[in-house]
Amino acid sequence: MSRYGSYSEQSDVSTILSKIMIAFFVLLIIGFGGLRLYKGIMFSKECGGHIKRAADANRIPLAIEELEIVVKYLEDHGMKEGYTSVIYNTPSEDVGFWHRNLSDALKSLKAVPKNTSPYEESMVLIKLRETLLDHGQTITVTAPRGISVFPYNGEYAVGGIILILISLGGIGLMLWRMGSDITLIEVLIAIAIVGILLAIIIERA
Repeated sequence: MSRYGSYSEQSDVSTILSKIMIAFFVLLIIGFGGLRLYKGIMFSKECGGHIKRAADANRIPLAIEELEIVVKYLEDHGMKEGYTSVIYNTPSEDVGFWHRNLSDALKSLKAVPKNTSPYEESMVLIKLRETLLDHGQTITVTAPRGISVFPYNGEYAVGGIILILISLGGIGLMLWRMGSDITLIEVLIAIAIVGILLAIIIERA
């Protein structure tokens, strides 16, 4: 027997290592997705959820209390200007406008006289709700897309694309080394297609 073991044993070791590498690359992709999910959950907990509560408030003092938490969060996290988009900017990703809109809404609520009639108070709260929520097929909090990772949208986009492309390339290469029917050219083409899609999806997320 060879000093380094039989060809079959070496092949088995290579297959095991390839499977470990595939699992590692898959975990990288899952980890990146998990990080984005975590950031979204934390934003909802610390800011987005309070915007929704302000919109749901049936009294002006309750709405003020919730909006004060929101505005403080935005100012503490530097969400006063800029865009969440990476490649090109559109009005829907304007963080400065969003911050000013919420701040002005809070000022308007504080300016409402305490002796306001229930009807006038209801009108004020209805207007506030229209400001804070988007009414489509589902009701969602009005916020720029990708706000949960602001101001690092560019870093997340570029880092995510690079990480996922490396991971997919590694998985394809490992499968190719293990004797899969796919060719190296097919792997490279798949990576290119996925890269273009990721560039679009992550940039607009």
